[in-house]
Amino acid sequence: MARRYSLTIFTLMLLAIPFTAEANLGYHALRQPLYARAVGMNGAFSAQAGDAGIVNWNPAGLHSITGPTAQISYQKHLVDVNATELLSAFPVWKGGVAIGVYYWNYGEFDHRDNQGTIIGSPVSAYEGWLSAGYGMEISKDISIGGSIQLFQRDYADNRSTLLFYSAGIQRFFPDQQMRIGLTMSRWGFVLDSYLDSPEPFPNQAVAGLTKKLAHLPLELHLDGIYDVHTSEISAKIGGEFTITENENLFLRFGLSTDRFDQQTGVVGADFFAGSSFGFGVRVNPLQIDYGTQTFGGAGMIHSVTVKWGI
Repeated sequence: MARRYSLTIFTLMLLAIPFTAEANLGYHALRQPLYARAVGMNGAFSAQAGDAGIVNWNPAGLHSITGPTAQISYQKHLVDVNATELLSAFPVWKGGVAIGVYYWNYGEFDHRDNQGTIIGSPVSAYEGWLSAGYGMEISKDISIGGSIQLFQRDYADNRSTLLFYSAGIQRFFPDQQMRIGLTMSRWGFVLDSYLDSPEPFPNQAVAGLTKKLAHLPLELHLDGIYDVHTSEISAKIGGEFTITENENLFLRFGLSTDRFDQQTGVVGADFFAGSSFGFGVRVNPLQIDYGTQTFGGAGMIHSVTVKWGI
């Protein structure tokens, strides 16, 4: 009973973290981007291509990986949660492959019994997963892709292990400099769990669009998200300005309809709820990106990514 009490507290803590408006669902870390470029655009990224980070949105975009890349991301999240991503991508056969390792550290918690009395040493909690994805062209302007994630949660030596999979498709319209994508994201099954009733999977259908504007140095990103379990629909919009002619300085912004679910009554902070900002600097072959995302009065997250490669 004592251990069950601590497990309950940990689960409630996870549900209370305002990662997104979907706070009633589990596996929040799988939905929260770590890649600073995507964070700066509020996660509106599913129609992007040629970037290793796309594996976490729509693996079909891996088809245009042109050379080996490696990147590391670190995120300072809310309530002392920290996360790290290691990701590498390289061209293979008719497309590209990305392989990643992800780790979320939730810190330590007091081990208490049902009366709230501390009964032992503090216990730690983390979530981590391995990810692999592949994307390839099936025609001149159409690509498909798939990815898998082997996910594990550990709390005081209680472990849950799950397998998730995603599939996506993209279509490129060269005359309009526009790309559209569709992803069926993070379906799966439980391999092992310490919970009697595991949380619902973060199943989503995501439709995305990326468009380079003709008369502005701006690429717009738009994602529409349908949550399978709640039947809720949300939207995210982001943009990336190319500041210099040699394309080595970028400014980014993002907005989300989730902002209406993140109101906390703190007037000044709530004005920016659901917003994000970021920038990137490239000195080939090195690129450094920073992104921040706000959750109103709950606070902000900060992500930094260092990328090496083509």
